[in-house]
Amino acid sequence: MTKEPRSKVKKGELKMFLLFLLVAFLLWFLTKFSKDYIDDVTVKIEYVNFPSNQMLTKNNTNEMLFNIEASGFEFLYYSFKKPIIQIDVSKYVKNNNNIWLVEKQDVSKILSNYFKANIIEKNSVQEIILDLDERISKMIPIQHLIEISYKKGFYPLDSIKLVPDSVLVSGSKSLINAIGTIYTETSNLANIFEEMDSKIALNVSSLSENIEFNILEVNYSQTIEEFTQAEMIIPIELINVAENLIVQLFPSTLKVSYLINFENFKEITENDFKIICDFAEANENTNYLIPKLIKSPDMVINISLEPTKVDYIIIK
Repeated sequence: MTKEPRSKVKKGELKMFLLFLLVAFLLWFLTKFSKDYIDDVTVKIEYVNFPSNQMLTKNNTNEMLFNIEASGFEFLYYSFKKPIIQIDVSKYVKNNNNIWLVEKQDVSKILSNYFKANIIEKNSVQEIILDLDERISKMIPIQHLIEISYKKGFYPLDSIKLVPDSVLVSGSKSLINAIGTIYTETSNLANIFEEMDSKIALNVSSLSENIEFNILEVNYSQTIEEFTQAEMIIPIELINVAENLIVQLFPSTLKVSYLINFENFKEITENDFKIICDFAEANENTNYLIPKLIKSPDMVINISLEPTKVDYIIIK
């Protein structure tokens, strides 16, 4: 008679052992979780049906802890999915303009309806006092947090424009009135040399989740062009000189240096600049005046005057 290999016998015994172990575990699991227990359960509270012009403030009861008698299977289910009960605010007592009351017996009734025949004891919340606030909407200005560095020789023709430049926020009056500005997310852009036209998100993460926004991002744009160095010789105008004095300036003209974009390079003339020296500012201890640029075209940037001091002599 041929004997079975010992290795096959051992494998068969192992499979039989694991099968009995699995059956034993299932019997234990069913027996354990079929029994009723009394233990703590936490439920999340959702409030519905507010008056049209009111809403919850942040200082309200959002969870409730109590004892419940239920099977182990039910407790297992609640451990994975927290129960949620809804409270219809319109059904309960209004003490004044902003305070609503859900009394103890109403709280117990709501819980009993949700958990059916289960026994509820030691409710952590005896009554629920709802603090409501007036609901308002308000336009809040948006400020960007965009930092830009430009490629050498390139400069912006204007400031960064946001479209829209404000956001409509809605929510509790106390929360909305505390907001002065809504900022964008931070963005750092480097080596920029062409016109920008893109989108950026609003940073609302630090604000209450009960605040609503009509937009969550804005368009930003800026015109950027290549500039070149230019210069021009401009005469100095001397003002506030007494009629009986003759004052001579040295030099009588200044070199004005500036940056201008190529498109407008040929548009600039001497008449676009005006430099003055005010003789009323002359000091007995010095023999020079400080020239001032009082007129220049909007299209030029980085203007400098050379020299920065002008000597003078008084001719009797």
